[in-house]
Amino acid sequence: MFADAHKRKFDFVFFWSLDRFSREGALATLTYLNQLESCGVSYKSYTE
Repeated sequence: MFADAHKRKFDFVFFWSLDRFSREGALATLTYLNQLESCGVSYKSYTE
């Protein structure tokens, strides 16, 4: 996903909840979300 985000193949990620986006803990999840933002990709959690 991050390789495609870097190539701008999409500009938005929609997921059910943060615990479904990543099960690696809070720090890893925040790191992933920051990576997406740095590639210009927005995100939205349905339940949060």
